[in-house]
Amino acid sequence: MRSGDDLRASLQTALALADGARDAKARLLRGAREEEKKIASDKTAAARATFEEAKSRLEMQQALYQKQQISKAAYDQAVRDRDVANANLQAAIRTEELLAAPPLQEDTARAEADVMAADGRVKTVQEQIGKCSIFAPIDGTVLRVYARRGESYSTVAPRPLFSLADTSRRHIRAEIDERDVDRVSLGQKVLIESDALDGKKLKGSVAQISDMMGRKSISTGDPADKSDRDVLEAVVDLEGNSRPLPIGLRVTVQFLSSGSNVFHPPK
Repeated sequence: MRSGDDLRASLQTALALADGARDAKARLLRGAREEEKKIASDKTAAARATFEEAKSRLEMQQALYQKQQISKAAYDQAVRDRDVANANLQAAIRTEELLAAPPLQEDTARAEADVMAADGRVKTVQEQIGKCSIFAPIDGTVLRVYARRGESYSTVAPRPLFSLADTSRRHIRAEIDERDVDRVSLGQKVLIESDALDGKKLKGSVAQISDMMGRKSISTGDPADKSDRDVLEAVVDLEGNSRPLPIGLRVTVQFLSSGSNVFHPPK
């Protein structure tokens, strides 16, 4: 299995190749720039002048050779010079024509195929990175890390990687004894106290009340408290100016009645 660093490096390479393929296709479809066409035209004109000069020289050398005033080697050299000049002229003309002509259909198809192949490589690497990435289901804060970099992980026996929570607002989950269910309502004011608060009490209100009774899951430490009694779960919101409480802190919730009386459900 490739590491995340290797995959990210491969992605950068694939993106660069894809950009190069798109640039090559754009250049092909755009055709030659005007300055390139001007250079090719100038080279054609120079090659034509050289050819005309070589042809004239050959005509002169041919006349002299027929009069036996020059050697055959000198005449043959003039022929070669004319042939080289003609070849250079034809090459220059061909280059100028190619720059002026639209791209060939097979060249366009090849450029398009190169772009598609490069984009396919990018998508493949992105999918590999996606399979190696972990996405949080919510915005929040990582409270605890259970897995470290380089550790093996199996989907056969999955285990948690992180503990994540939204800490922008703190809530308290309180269990209400079945005997006190009818004394709790939404919006009801509460007081929260804990040994960690040094006697200070925080204010809050009931935000949610469960629709179903459940088994008691919080122990008060009181031997007289029955652990098999059904309870109703309520969620309490702290008031805006209340100090944030550490997650997992055990507190006691006092539910205030309309007459300012207080009853204490189990912690």
